[in-house]
Amino acid sequence: MILLETDPAHQATIDEIRLLLGIVGEKQTNQFEISTNFLDKAEGKWNVRPRSIASVLFYLSQNVEIPKEHLDAGLVTRTRMKDGKPFDWDDTPAGTVFQVKSSKTKPSNAYISVPYRGQWFYLLDNDLQSKSTFMLLEQLFSLQAGQSKASGPTLTLPVTGR
Repeated sequence: MILLETDPAHQATIDEIRLLLGIVGEKQTNQFEISTNFLDKAEGKWNVRPRSIASVLFYLSQNVEIPKEHLDAGLVTRTRMKDGKPFDWDDTPAGTVFQVKSSKTKPSNAYISVPYRGQWFYLLDNDLQSKSTFMLLEQLFSLQAGQSKASGPTLTLPVTGR
């Protein structure tokens, strides 16, 4: 259940948000039940479908700083606007929470770095938002992976009779 405290001075914005989120019913109700059933547009229900981890990774990957050499070689897909200009992923929520930088040389100020195709890709050590997002991704992976019991390798030894 979600409870929203609203200010009547912001009613126009609240009404627009309700419309965009598909919240139907009494406008004075500020308590909503979250549902993943998009066919059930019931009063007081807010239908939400969260992204999968793969979808989150794909979305965040759009904001990786691509080296010019990789663009020129056609190694990445470039999202473009209708007018043909490159789309700026910095202007999306992903651009504000996760920024992967690139460099030809190993960065000295990286929280984490990975070499790939002659370049280094990294998170800046002072980019607290990207580091927090990365740590959240680690936690989500751990939760999805679940607990597993480690077992050693099975050894098969030949047995010979005397």
